[in-house]
Amino acid sequence: MNDSHITIELVTSETQQEKYLQLPWSIYRDDQYWVPPQIDFQRDLLFLNKHPFNDHAVCQSWLAIRQGQVVGRITAIVNQLHLQQNSDETAFFGFFESVNSSEVARRLIDAAANWLGQQGIRRIRGPVNPSIHYEAGLLMRPCEPFFTSTYNHAYYPDLLVSCGLTRCHTMHSYCMPIDILDHLDPKILRTTRQVVERFEIRFRHFAADQFATDLRTYFDLYNKTLSSMWSFTPLPDREIEHEISWLQKIIVPELSVIADVDNTPVGAALGILDYNPILRNNNGQLFKHGDDRFQRDRAKIKQCRMFSAHVLPQYERWGIGPAMMMFILPACLKLGLEFVETSWIESTNLISQKTMLRAGGKARAEYAFYEKLLA
Repeated sequence: MNDSHITIELVTSETQQEKYLQLPWSIYRDDQYWVPPQIDFQRDLLFLNKHPFNDHAVCQSWLAIRQGQVVGRITAIVNQLHLQQNSDETAFFGFFESVNSSEVARRLIDAAANWLGQQGIRRIRGPVNPSIHYEAGLLMRPCEPFFTSTYNHAYYPDLLVSCGLTRCHTMHSYCMPIDILDHLDPKILRTTRQVVERFEIRFRHFAADQFATDLRTYFDLYNKTLSSMWSFTPLPDREIEHEISWLQKIIVPELSVIADVDNTPVGAALGILDYNPILRNNNGQLFKHGDDRFQRDRAKIKQCRMFSAHVLPQYERWGIGPAMMMFILPACLKLGLEFVETSWIESTNLISQKTMLRAGGKARAEYAFYEKLLA
């Protein structure tokens, strides 16, 4: 295909916005693993300014056009909270899609980089859609994605490298069968029981009559415990409220846990059913056929994703994290689930990686982030 006639268009009109949003259906037309995105989320965030992320960020989007066809897209993201916390003159790119053409990718990256340079930015990093709190990273080896995980073609890493970006960080996910309890190292179960008894830890699921309160507790621990995570900035209150509103529609209480010591929350974990089969069948819409149909469809789901387990630093050595997982797994069995994915675990977190392997988990996916300095 002749790449000499590529044009880059700044997305301004509603027609361009719809072309931007619809592009993945073309890019992944024959891909067996691809799941249609929740397009309303992208529209609200990128073009309607309805998402609270826009309170502290500015986004600019472009399309790549070749012979009248849209063949790529990208969004540049200036996250003011990140700049305030890190003072590193770094901004981001996300929602990147491209045909297998290094020239298309280069023109898109250049468009984003040039605009960011005009904003005083010196480093571009990504992909994030639109931040580390949401879908982020480049999937290094295509596999069946879990709910809210990124997915891309196998050639995407090579495209970014051809544009002069280098890998700067890696996250991992692990997968384990729910019946792992029947084969678990007895030492792990014994240690978990001892931890609970010795420190009088009380575990409970999120309460159905106080989802919002328990979710706020979860996000409070989320912000407090991830402060040292790479490229992390605390999730602000308005985004937390937005996430709570969304999660209340899809949460299953049995996949959650709060750990209390002396009636004070010191740990929390949250799992979400893998809703991708519903998204695939409904072309990216969870509630396309109403709530009753949604409830029936989700009862058929056989796997879930554990987003993360958060424990306050002063309690990390107590073994509360593994104990929370042991609390959730029996509930997963009762729900008829067969597999659980845990993500993310940073490549530098060797202790957590070894813990997952020791517990019977298997490495499943690798997500990479890329960056480059701007001229």
